Order: sequence, then C-alpha cells, then structure tokens
Amino acid sequence: MTRTDQNTAIAGIGDAFGSICTYTDQIYLVEQNETAITLLFIKQYFLQMIDEFQEIIFTSPDKTARLYFGTVISHAFKKMWFIYQNIRGETPGIKAIKEFAESSLDKLMSLVGSKLCLENWNKFNAFFKCIYDIIKVNVTATRYLIRKDTIKNLIDFMLGNESPYATERRIPMGGSGQA
Repeated sequence: MTRTDQNTAIAGIGDAFGSICTYTDQIYLVEQNETAITLLFIKQYFLQMIDEFQEIIFTSPDKTARLYFGTVISHAFKKMWFIYQNIRGETPGIKAIKEFAESSLDKLMSLVGSKLCLENWNKFNAFFKCIYDIIKVNVTATRYLIRKDTIKNLIDFMLGNESPYATERRIPMGGSGQA
C-alpha cells in the first residue's frame, strides 16, 4: 500500500468516522425504537473501517499514523459500546445493535494471530493501545472480552509455539511462514 493509498484510506475512514459519531451521539433515536437507520449506518461504515484498519495498523511505516488511526478506531468502538451499555429494552433493533457491537469486537480481536499481525509484530503497539483504549473506558466491553476468553487467547498468542493450546506449528512472530 503506497503512502498516497494510505492517506486516501485514512481520509475516507475519517469521513466515515465523523458520520458514525453523528449517529451514535443520537442515542435517543435508539431508545425510541428508531434503530433501523442507526444500525444500517453503523454497519455500512464500521465494517469498512475495520477492514482498512488491519492494513494500516500493521503495515503503515508511519508510527504516528498507526497510533492516530488506532485512536480513531478505538473512539468509534467506545461510541458503539456506549450505546450497547446504555440502551434498554429487547426490541429486535436493539438486539441487532448489540449483536453487531459484539461481532465487530470479535472481528477486531480475530486479528490477533493473523498472518498480517504475526509478520508485523514490531507494530503491535498501536494495535494493543487501540484494544486498551476500548476496554479502559467501557466496563461492558471489558466484561464481554473476558467472557470470550480474550486474556487466555492473548497469552496463547504471545507464547506462540510454546503455548499449551498450540495444536500445530505456528508462524513465528516476524517470520514469513518458512520455519
């Protein structure tokens, strides 16, 4: 990915992020069962941001861009989990928003151990800071990640082939898969 491509991606994500914030700040729409527009909007832009996130957070040569982008992503997650934590009721729309928040966080956490992640281990700081920023301000997201065995999975990831859960040889961090 060239620097121009990265800048274009970051600009597009910034626009999407601003739009997400506009909608997520209007929690009263969700509380009044006006969930369809909010859910559609968040899904459309949030999934795009996560897909572009992994490219930039693990491959960008610019440390400042990686940290800034991680901050943008963590802020979007915090907004979504704020809604999750504060909306009441069990309407289909509210359930869909909660399910989307959970699946989005699952998708983010699935990047741990991915080939792209392992090959760019020297850029973990921005990725783990993003995760830390999400969980430090939202108890609901933290509890969700604990229920999903995130701590165990992160330890397993860091132990690599030495992990008791390793069932097959893993690509070593920084490796190309040619062990």
